[in-house]
Amino acid sequence: MNGGTVLAYAPVYRLDDEDFKQSMLKNAKPELLIKNHSLVIQM
Repeated sequence: MNGGTVLAYAPVYRLDDEDFKQSMLKNAKPELLIKNHSLVIQM
């Protein structure tokens, strides 16, 4: 996978930290914990 292909699969979202967390909380509904400013998703 080269750099050009990566963007097609993983678009870059420019959200600040809080907006990112809120988006994850709304969109990802598995058990979700925020620890030390990192998102830990338990599947």
